[in-house]
Amino acid sequence: MTVKIAKIIATSFYYRTVRNNTVLTGNPPVFTLHSQNFKNDDEIKKLILFNIEQENLCNPGLPVDIVFVNNDVGNVDGNNFVKGLNNKKLKNGKVIAIHNNSNSGWSYGAFNKGFQELQNDYDYFIFTEDDVIIAKDNYAKIGLNTFVNKENCGFVSYWGLCFSQFENLSKKDSIHAHGASGFTSSDILRKVTKKYGRLPHSDSFNKDDYNKIILEGEIKFTNVILKMGYSLTEVPNNQ
Repeated sequence: MTVKIAKIIATSFYYRTVRNNTVLTGNPPVFTLHSQNFKNDDEIKKLILFNIEQENLCNPGLPVDIVFVNNDVGNVDGNNFVKGLNNKKLKNGKVIAIHNNSNSGWSYGAFNKGFQELQNDYDYFIFTEDDVIIAKDNYAKIGLNTFVNKENCGFVSYWGLCFSQFENLSKKDSIHAHGASGFTSSDILRKVTKKYGRLPHSDSFNKDDYNKIILEGEIKFTNVILKMGYSLTEVPNNQ
């Protein structure tokens, strides 16, 4: 039986902070604070289409549907653009477009929205953002194999795990997958939803609450899986 996998890609037409250079961040340090320059609608549209292009250029190893969850920031043209991608055929799946009425929690709110709508349709989920491309050959197969072969696995990070403390958190409370980007099962996510009411994310969307959004989203998104007794792991470096 073929497993059903959805890759949820958080997107929005909220213009991003310009960063000219990629820098190391986290512990252990990785290049996760990437350069970016998306200042208008056309640049964000090109970014979304680039995700589709790269998906078609690779072989995930298993069929994958990509799901753009668009956080509404009042950009009607952008909303219609994403909506128009729905059911677009891919080489190894199709595109699904989901409209999220809020930008609360940023990407992590989008992750929650996508899962809650599709949890009964897929066996496994991959999470990423529109400016973080997961398109290596066999990426889905590698994620699945790592997940099922790691004892008591709850989440497989594609970016690596971060152990650095954040603000006043203990190290135990800070361990998480960079960007909450990775592979997990519907069963795990249902258990998280049952315990916490939703997949973790902040109710805020204000840039002034950036630390709160990271704490309640990026960090808690996978840290709660660890606290529920599951292990967090990384994809092998040699694959």
